[in-house]
Amino acid sequence: MATVAPETTEAAVIPAVGEGQVAGRTPRQLFWARFKKDRAAFIGLGLAILLILAAIAAPLFARITGHDPSELFQRDMTDEFGLPKGPNKDFWFGADSNGRDVFVRTIYGARTSILVAFGATALAVVVGVVLGIAAGYFGGKIDTVISRTMD
Repeated sequence: MATVAPETTEAAVIPAVGEGQVAGRTPRQLFWARFKKDRAAFIGLGLAILLILAAIAAPLFARITGHDPSELFQRDMTDEFGLPKGPNKDFWFGADSNGRDVFVRTIYGARTSILVAFGATALAVVVGVVLGIAAGYFGGKIDTVISRTMD
């Protein structure tokens, strides 16, 4: 035999504002709370910011070192056999076989890499948004074809 719980007619006790209630948090707040606890994420973010700032400041580094990225220092930075010398106070990463400053060339190369990364990301976002809008608007077979192609 099944038993039925008696119904209560008492009013539920609602706590006062601020008493025992949990405040909701936005996704951004949740992300930031988790991100602050992750030491590796902070290190990665710091390195990414440092690399971007160094790439932006590449001409400044070229002025500080006094070396243009394509300037040749064959007499100064290669030995009598044509082999590049190692790093020193003027050439922080050394020189290549043509006597060019590797540090300055690396920083200028980072500029190109970051530009390509941002361009590829922007292109992917534009294509994804256009295809997503088309799939959502038309639906049906077009949605299926776009979805399966992207999968």
